[in-house]
Amino acid sequence: MVNVHSTAVIGKNVTIEEDVYIGPYCVIGMPPEWKGKENQDKGVLIKSGTRLTGMVTIDSGAERQTVIGNDCYLMKHAYVAHDCILGSGVTMSAGSKLAGFCTVGNKVNLGMGAAVHQKTNYQKEL
Repeated sequence: MVNVHSTAVIGKNVTIEEDVYIGPYCVIGMPPEWKGKENQDKGVLIKSGTRLTGMVTIDSGAERQTVIGNDCYLMKHAYVAHDCILGSGVTMSAGSKLAGFCTVGNKVNLGMGAAVHQKTNYQKEL
């Protein structure tokens, strides 16, 4: 079952798998913030088991789909820019931000207020 709060705004090219929670005032799948590519819409995929607690923003991809992996946990005010790909089990703490084209590996935990520069590949160290 997908549970979307009544105040959430979901774009037209968003795919949401089963067992996803989208909390209050989330904005998912709006145009990419990329000058000259605002009309591109490769969409957003949110995979099963993911929880967006509230006020989370996930932009649509411009050149590829923005993907949120299985069992991710995005806390309030987290921001995922266009063309990002999150692996499974990623936690984005409150106020953390990903600029465009970031790739985040499985089970990575981004701390409160973390900001990641565009085109960064971030993997968890073992």
